[in-house]
Amino acid sequence: MIEISIVIPCYNEEEVIEDTLNKILNWVEKNDSNKYKLIIVNDGSIDNSLKIIEKFKKLNIGFSPIHILNTDHLGQQQATIKGINYIKSDYYLVIEADYPVKIDYLNEMLNYRKKYEIVQGSKNLKMSIIKNRSFTRNLLSKSLLIIFKFLFLVKITDPQIGYKLFSNKIALNVINNLNMKHDGMKMTEILVRSYTLGYKCKEIPIIYEENSYSKQVPTNFFKIFKLIKVVFFAFLALIKMYLNFLDEDRKGLIKYDPFRKNFLYKILR
Repeated sequence: MIEISIVIPCYNEEEVIEDTLNKILNWVEKNDSNKYKLIIVNDGSIDNSLKIIEKFKKLNIGFSPIHILNTDHLGQQQATIKGINYIKSDYYLVIEADYPVKIDYLNEMLNYRKKYEIVQGSKNLKMSIIKNRSFTRNLLSKSLLIIFKFLFLVKITDPQIGYKLFSNKIALNVINNLNMKHDGMKMTEILVRSYTLGYKCKEIPIIYEENSYSKQVPTNFFKIFKLIKVVFFAFLALIKMYLNFLDEDRKGLIKYDPFRKNFLYKILR
């Protein structure tokens, strides 16, 4: 029996968090061959999310440990890292609070655990299905992916997706050694840094369905404009991450070279 911590970062998701937690708990109760812990990271929510989470814990007092971790607002990925560092486990499954990807894939992911230190879903595999995702989010996500592939050799089709299964090797040797301050690039840095250490990542096709009630989904022009702004700064952070890895490579700190040998590499190296 292996121990799996399910980490759920939550920021102002009062409309969806209760449904998400109930779906996760129902699945866990039907799949009891492993030991599970729930780690819900309340990322400084200012709505009723925390009250809903606390009520959920009280109503499910008989379930194996449900931990509530309260933080100031750090950002989704930094909150996820806080949750992973909160407790020791064999594996960590990250699920977003608006539940765009179901927990149902976990058993399939665990089948790959002996060969891969990271197993994740991908929206961009041929067998994957995307539902209710706006054209704007798709376009911006694809743009960042093109830049990522231009810069790095890492064979990943969805570097920023939140749905990931990490082994404790990643928790110990990668997550605690991240350099990027930009919250939106931390998952991407984890993948690249894991590659430089020789860890492997497996992607599986998924059904990805955005929840219209989620705070992460833009519903008007101003939110879309804000999203474009966020992606612009994510682009700058991606370039900065590339430069950081180049600097580490010059200093002989990288075991496995993650760079594409294109004209940019030749200029900057």
